[in-house]
Amino acid sequence: MKRAAIFSMTFIMMMILAACEGQPDPVSVRDKNLATLSRVWGFTKYTHPVFLTGEMCWDEELFNLIPVVYSAEAGDVGGILYDWFVSLGDDGFEDIDKNDINDYSQMADFSWINQTYLGLPLFERLSSFQTIQPIDRTKAPVYFDIAGNSSFTNQQTHEDMDYSDIQYRLLGLFRMWNAIEYYFPYRDILDRDWHELLLEYIPKMIEGICRSSYESTLASLSRHMHDAHVIFVNTTDFLYSNLWSIFSEMNSIHDAVFFLEPDLFNDIIGYSPLPARLLEAEGHLIVSEPMFNDDLLSGDVILAVNSRDIDDITAGMLQFMSYPNDEKSLAYLTRRGLWSQSSDMTVTVRRGDDELDLQVEFNGWETSYLISGHVHFENNIGLINPAHLSQNEIHRIMQDFADTDGLIVDLRQSPTELITYSLAEYLVEESQAFAVLSSPSRSVPGMFLNNCSRSYSGGLGSFGAFLYENPVVLLMDEWTVSNGEYTIVSLRNGANVTVMGNNSIGANGNTTFLPLPGGISIVYTGLGVFTPEGEQTQRIGLAPDIRVDRTIQGIAEGRDEQMEAAIEFILESTSNR
Repeated sequence: MKRAAIFSMTFIMMMILAACEGQPDPVSVRDKNLATLSRVWGFTKYTHPVFLTGEMCWDEELFNLIPVVYSAEAGDVGGILYDWFVSLGDDGFEDIDKNDINDYSQMADFSWINQTYLGLPLFERLSSFQTIQPIDRTKAPVYFDIAGNSSFTNQQTHEDMDYSDIQYRLLGLFRMWNAIEYYFPYRDILDRDWHELLLEYIPKMIEGICRSSYESTLASLSRHMHDAHVIFVNTTDFLYSNLWSIFSEMNSIHDAVFFLEPDLFNDIIGYSPLPARLLEAEGHLIVSEPMFNDDLLSGDVILAVNSRDIDDITAGMLQFMSYPNDEKSLAYLTRRGLWSQSSDMTVTVRRGDDELDLQVEFNGWETSYLISGHVHFENNIGLINPAHLSQNEIHRIMQDFADTDGLIVDLRQSPTELITYSLAEYLVEESQAFAVLSSPSRSVPGMFLNNCSRSYSGGLGSFGAFLYENPVVLLMDEWTVSNGEYTIVSLRNGANVTVMGNNSIGANGNTTFLPLPGGISIVYTGLGVFTPEGEQTQRIGLAPDIRVDRTIQGIAEGRDEQMEAAIEFILESTSNR
C-alpha cells in the first residue's frame, strides 16, 4: 500500500536520525504522543457533529494524523491536534444544565482534558463540550438500540487490511480502547487503569507485523476488561449466521463460541479442541462428558496435553481471555475448552490412583441432540431444561406440572426462551423489581444513566397462570451467565424458591459488538445490570442460597451431585410440611 510504504520510509529515516544525533530514546515520547492522539481522536469521534452526521470519515482522519503525530517532538502534539480540530469546522458544542446529569455515573476519565496536558488552545476547545443535542445518528460512529445499548455497526471493517501497516494496527487499538472508555458500563471496576493500559499496548501493537500479533494484542487488552461476555468473532460470519438472531434475542452465544471465533487463537492455543465437556471440581479441570472417543472417561483429572503441564496451558490461555477474576479462572475455562495444535493429542490424566497417557483424536462436534424441555422425575418432581424449550412452551409445562410436589429449573444451561418473565408469573405472587439497568448517555459520552429502568417480574399476568406453592429449586453454576443470571434474579423473588449450586460467572447485561479492522469484532457487555439496591453483580456473580460443590468422585461415578441435592432438598421440604 502506498500509505504504508511512505510511512515505513518515514519511520526508518526517523530512527536513523535519532541514532546519529544521540537523542534520548524516542519510544516514550512516541507512545505518549500517540496516546494523546488516541484520546483526542476518540473524544472528537464521539462528540463532533462532522463525525456524528457521517460528514467526515473518522478512520481516514486518524490515518492522516498518525504519521504526523508519530514523528512529532515532545510538546508539539497539542498544537498539531488543535489545528486538526479547528479544521473540522464549528464544533457545535452546546451548554447543558448540570442538573441533567446528576443521575449519571462517570465511566470515562476526563482528567486528561487539562491545560498542562493539551496546551491552552486545545484545552479550551475540548473543555467547551457539554452535551450532544438530539441528532440523526444514522451514520454516526455509535447509535443506540431500543434498549439503550450502544451499536457500532457503522464502523468500517477493513477486512483486507495490511497487518504490517502500523496505521491499521493503531486504528484497531484506538477504536477498541475508546469504545470501552466511553461505552463499557463496568469500567469503574477494572483492576488496571485503562489509560495506563493504552500506553502499555501502543508499543505492543506497533511491534507486531502479522495478523496473529494484531489479534492477540487486542485479545490481551480485552483480558483487562474482566468481562466474561467478551469473545472475538468473524464479523461477516457472525452477522449473517443464524446465531446472530439468537445473540440479538438472548444476549448469550457462548455455547456457540467454537463455531464463531476466527483464527486469532489458533496460533496461540491450537486448532483442535479436546473432545470433552469439562467441569471444575476441587481446583482441577475434570472431564465431565467425553465426546466421540472411548479413551477419556468422566472423572479424569486433566494433568497435561502433549506433555505440556495443564497449569502452563491454562496460564497461556488466560493471557488472552476476559475472565472475571482469578478465583473463577478455571470455571471460566470450562466454557472455552482446551485446545491443541493438531487433532491427535496425548492427554495425561489422573484416574483414581493411576496416571495415564491417552491418545485422543478430535473428529468434530456432534451437530445436534434431543433433550426434552421438561421431564417428570419419580417422587412427583418436575424438571425444566431452559436450553431446550420451544417458544411459549412454559405455560403448557406449568399446567402439566401443576400437581407436582416440587420443581427444579436447571439454569446451568442458557435459556432458549425468555422465561425470566413467563415463569415468574407462576413463582412470584406479586410484581417485584429484580434488577436495575444502567445505559450509556446519548448526550454525554462516557456517562451512564443510573437507574435508567427497573425490571419487574411476577404477578398473575397471563391467562391461566397460577401461583405454584410447592418448593422450587433453581440450579446454578459457572455455566450460568448473562440471560441465565438475569433469570435467576427474577425467579428467586418467589417465596418458595431456593437457589442451589455454585456461584454464577458474573457477566450480566445486554451485549454489543464492535467491528474492528481485519474483519473481526469484539463482543462485550454494553448495558449494566445491578440489584434493585444498586449492588454489583458483574465479575462477582450470584451466590446460591445453598452451596453444593461437585466432587471428582461424583463426576467419575456419573452422578449429578447438584441435581441430587436439589431432589433431596425438595423431598425433605415436602416431608416436613
